[in-house]
Amino acid sequence: MVDRRQDEGDVALLRHLIGRKAQALAPDPATDYTEGAVRDGDWWVVTRFAGSAVLVVTTKDRSRAERILDSAQVAPKDAPCAPRSPVAGPLGARPDDGLDLGAVAPVDGVVVCQYEPAPHPADAGRPSLRAAARLSPKAGQALVDQLAAAPVNDRGCNRAPVDSRPDLAVLVRIAVEGTVREAYVNPAGCPAGGGMTGGIDDGTTVRVLTRPACSRLLTPPLAVWSAVGDVRRSCQG
Repeated sequence: MVDRRQDEGDVALLRHLIGRKAQALAPDPATDYTEGAVRDGDWWVVTRFAGSAVLVVTTKDRSRAERILDSAQVAPKDAPCAPRSPVAGPLGARPDDGLDLGAVAPVDGVVVCQYEPAPHPADAGRPSLRAAARLSPKAGQALVDQLAAAPVNDRGCNRAPVDSRPDLAVLVRIAVEGTVREAYVNPAGCPAGGGMTGGIDDGTTVRVLTRPACSRLLTPPLAVWSAVGDVRRSCQG
């Protein structure tokens, strides 16, 4: 379990979050924590501070918990990914500025930001950055090409319920000629109206998430541990 303190000025990135029992939770105000490790039956509860964040990992393997916490970093003020993004839901949002992925070349660089999907509407605006990776121009162009090659999401589907959330929420920040544009990857629900916008959304077109695109997208430490539907088929196994 990962628990973050109230101050949102510092955002801790948990890289390679591999504990068997891990979840990002909203902070409890006025709660005091102590660094250290406590055993509770078969489980270890290990607590550590990272800037103003309190990180708590619960796992049966204490050394694994300590490796998780050792990987945490406090993002600087000029970090490439903001603490929060509309891509995390719970309802789908489209990028403000339309960007035709098929017409993007050459790419100067790409940053991918993975967020913890919001389980409830009230959680949508809270900091939820989970992982970030800066790609080289070559790797960034390869990712953009795979995203653009995905087929248009024009399939019929049932509208997602209001409280639905994606299994994957990734912001793709693409730098071209000194301008940064964004694409959203939050595959759930229908491509337009009544729930999640679903798929790879560049603000002009919504595309289906494909295995080649997801393979390029999930640059470590970005990862998916459990999912259903398109995300399970394209991003796992």
